Amino acid sequence: DYWLADNHLFPSPPIEPHSEKLLRLQRCFIAWQPTDILPEYHALISDPPKADIRLGCFNHNRKFSDFTLSLWGELLNAIPAAKLVLKANSTDDPHTQILLRRRMLRAGLDPERVEWLPITASAQEHLIQYSQLDLALDCHPNGGCTTTCEALWMGVPTLSLMGDRYVSRMATAVLTGANLPQFITATRQQYLERGTAIAADLHNLRSKRNSWRAHIQASPLGDARDLMQHLENAFSLIASSPNQ
Repeated sequence: DYWLADNHLFPSPPIEPHSEKLLRLQRCFIAWQPTDILPEYHALISDPPKADIRLGCFNHNRKFSDFTLSLWGELLNAIPAAKLVLKANSTDDPHTQILLRRRMLRAGLDPERVEWLPITASAQEHLIQYSQLDLALDCHPNGGCTTTCEALWMGVPTLSLMGDRYVSRMATAVLTGANLPQFITATRQQYLERGTAIAADLHNLRSKRNSWRAHIQASPLGDARDLMQHLENAFSLIASSPNQ
């Protein structure tokens, strides 16, 4: 009957067709507050990479649209020293590797500048792999939610291009909830300019690596209790609706 989200997932007016009533929470629609039964709670933030700037994405390759590959290719061309680190599929899947390589070449992304990380057997090993990244890159138009939270938790902020509908505004909602609007861009050109500016000030980016987790914890994104209060208020509103 209702679709709960927030003002950043559903700008007004919303584009998506929907049969449910939209109910926008007056805060980020999720919270990221790992408890001690989760691997994220115990994961230590690693030191930054020792090499030149390393951009990366741990989203599944089904999110690698032609637009995304083209955008990443343009960003790499603007940052000659950068490497692109991906782990979207297993290296023992050569057919997918071949297809992705062809698509990268068509999109203007040099596959020789891509480093593939192995798919890990455990969540702990997966989190450790964030030691290979300086800056995460969101996909477009199908962006990441969990990966955006996860990367930031491990000391790696995500650069995102804001879209005009729900599926392309997940990272927008997360980064806004984390009080990090500087990593949200509205146009392709702004995305490229912001990415190159971050790369040009790599020392500043790396010096903040250990601060992002505390930043989350002090933000609405890190406040699960506040989310529950907003959800309870929303459920009470729904229950008292005359249409129920």
